[in-house]
Amino acid sequence: MTNKILIIEADSKRWMKRFIRYPHQLYRNDPNYVPALNLMQEQILSKKTNPFFKTGDTACFLAINERNEIVGRIAAIYNPLHLDIYKDETGFFGFFDCLNDSKIAGQLLDKAASWLKEKGLKKMAGPENLTTNDSVGILTLGFNDPPCLLMPYNYPYYKDLLLFNDFKPLLKLFSYKADPATLPVMMYEKSEKLETRLQQHGIVFRLVDNKNFKKEMQALQKVYNEVNRENWGFIPLDDLTFTHMSEDLHKLVDEESVILAEKEGRLIGFIVTVPDYNQVFKDIPNGSLFPLGWLTLLRGRRHINRIRIIIMGVLPEWRGLGIDWCLYARVAEYVKRKNLAYGEACYVMENNSAMNKMMKALGGSIVKEYQLFMKIIQAD
Repeated sequence: MTNKILIIEADSKRWMKRFIRYPHQLYRNDPNYVPALNLMQEQILSKKTNPFFKTGDTACFLAINERNEIVGRIAAIYNPLHLDIYKDETGFFGFFDCLNDSKIAGQLLDKAASWLKEKGLKKMAGPENLTTNDSVGILTLGFNDPPCLLMPYNYPYYKDLLLFNDFKPLLKLFSYKADPATLPVMMYEKSEKLETRLQQHGIVFRLVDNKNFKKEMQALQKVYNEVNRENWGFIPLDDLTFTHMSEDLHKLVDEESVILAEKEGRLIGFIVTVPDYNQVFKDIPNGSLFPLGWLTLLRGRRHINRIRIIIMGVLPEWRGLGIDWCLYARVAEYVKRKNLAYGEACYVMENNSAMNKMMKALGGSIVKEYQLFMKIIQAD
């Protein structure tokens, strides 16, 4: 039986510290849990440094039991940019973690909903941390393997907690495992022929110029926004937000992580991968870089043996020519040359038929599934 639970707002530096570190406590005995770096989480939730808070707002809540122990957390998220674009009266919840107790979960979800209702919103969707350009969804399949970098992880009971509290499934997303051993036999031969044909039409492929990374990202921003504009809930990234995101990306990528496709000097497609730093973060206790976490991070990078394919995109007018195939083939060559185990492509939305078809054609298999949920919180 659930004891008396108090829901408090994490509205001080002390409580925010406990909010950020709660998952380390909840998952301390789970061998597949990867502690997110506390510093990264602090930056995401910082209203001083994260461009999201230029227009958006959040309220972070903790569930406390009678023994003054944290037993759950949640953030309510108000995103005016989403409302301006979609006009759907929807707010979001994120950073949701909880004991396997439907009543505690219900109190947290109700508190987030109440905060959003005060802002006039009628629906609540999530989890979303903080936007669709960040980590979204709960894991619903694939609990036997640690998550890739910046991907969600949770206990299997999370779905039941949401369903019990009247949330309905909204959208499913997939992670595909791309293993060199299962690639099509003719993949490289096909990509070579395609590249030759594309070159005849002025389309070439190259690596990102890290010496001019800022300029390269300015061109990428426009294409990124265009290729994603039809995805569910997508919010185009403004200059400030994209610069902030690309600066973080620059810290993670290596010299072959970003591959560009150009037509006579104009960017028309791209693919972005990152080393799976979660393989290192897993060995940093409680997500703390001090005192020895920094050393683990520096030493561990050379042992990373998989990558995450974060996103691939080709402008609509250039699709169907094989550019996407060539981009994936170049990533596959990189994986093979570096003797990496495999790459994981995520997220792929269930309604993105072209991308799902491409991943299967490349020999990819779904290894993880994620879901977003929705609930009406205020009747018309």
